[in-house]
Formats: sequence, structure tokens, C-alpha cells
Amino acid sequence: MPDQINAYQTELIKELADKGSCVIVGRCADYILQGREDCFHVFITGALPDRANRVITEHGVAVDVARSHVKERDRKRSSYYKHITDQAWGMAANYDLCLNSSKLGIDRCVELILASVDMGADHV
Repeated sequence: MPDQINAYQTELIKELADKGSCVIVGRCADYILQGREDCFHVFITGALPDRANRVITEHGVAVDVARSHVKERDRKRSSYYKHITDQAWGMAANYDLCLNSSKLGIDRCVELILASVDMGADHV
């Protein structure tokens, strides 16, 4: 069943990209849409304490719970990405732009993504 879901998800991602501009978060979209000139792939990372603090702020959980949650989520994302793509999750070579939200902040990351897409508007 999971492979059927992944196949459906892959087709849905391709359909969405074919229809026009969209933002797809995760789901191996960088891999599924690789080689397309009209796509811009971004990877955003951050330091564990900063990411845990965001979980604490948004969900009101304890520090140790937030840290465990972030680590487990990363483990699952890495495992899923490896299963689907046979590649390592988060490798810069798979993306057009990689950002560290701990150093830049979320608002600056958004600004940089938008500016980068605008710079390549002829291609994206």
C-alpha cells in the first residue's frame, strides 16, 4: 500500500507542476521534478535548538519533547527520502538553493527565496 500511495503522490506532484506555479513542501518533489527547467528547489535547515524552540512555541511542549520530536521527524524524513530516491536527504547538490534559517531567520529565508526565483524568472 505505501508504494501505491507514493506512486499516486508522484503523479499528483507532476500534475500540479504541469498546471502552473505551485509550492510543494517535501514529498521528494525535488527528486520527482528534477531536470525540469520550470522548477526551483529549495532546502531549508536550522540548528536543532532553534527548531525545537519553534515546536515549543507552536505546540507548547517541553524542551525534551520538542527535541525528540525534531530528531524523530528528521529521522523519518531521511528514511522516506532514502526509500523513494536512494539518495541522502538534504544534500545540497539536489537543490538550487539551501538556506539556514538559524542564521538567516525565517523572514529573510522567504525574501531570499522570492529574490532567487525572480532572478531566474526566465527559467522558473
